[in-house]
Amino acid sequence: MTQTAGRAVSEVDLVLVTMLARGYTTAVAAREMHLSPYTVGERISVLLERFNCKNRAELVAFCYVNELLSGGTWPPEQGATAGFPITKGDDEAMSFNALEALRAAGQPIDLLSSSQCGVLAELTEHEVEVLLSIQRRLSEVEPDIEGQELKLL
Repeated sequence: MTQTAGRAVSEVDLVLVTMLARGYTTAVAAREMHLSPYTVGERISVLLERFNCKNRAELVAFCYVNELLSGGTWPPEQGATAGFPITKGDDEAMSFNALEALRAAGQPIDLLSSSQCGVLAELTEHEVEVLLSIQRRLSEVEPDIEGQELKLL
């Protein structure tokens, strides 16, 4: 934890602020950190409130002024990023395609609505693995049930 004016900042929060300074969207930061976009959005909201910032740009500026981000370097750096796979651009960050992974696992992706596909497209690799694991376990217990009551896919 890093202390700033009496307020603790976790290593994960420092990584998130670094990603924001690099221009990452919430969705891309979530993929990189293996978190839900909703979790990342909530972390950003908590940081904005904690440091009394109105928006992401003000939060990044606050972190530079309080030396949570290293000044004079580009792209932004801070010590905590070494443990996280921060990439230089969105192309690398978006290398995992949840819909293709689900399709390759035999899931009926093409039968879903565009809004349902949009939700599934935001899943991280870990979330897809968990979803498929749950489906495998359910089919091991009751192989003849199609799971209409529990619509995982």
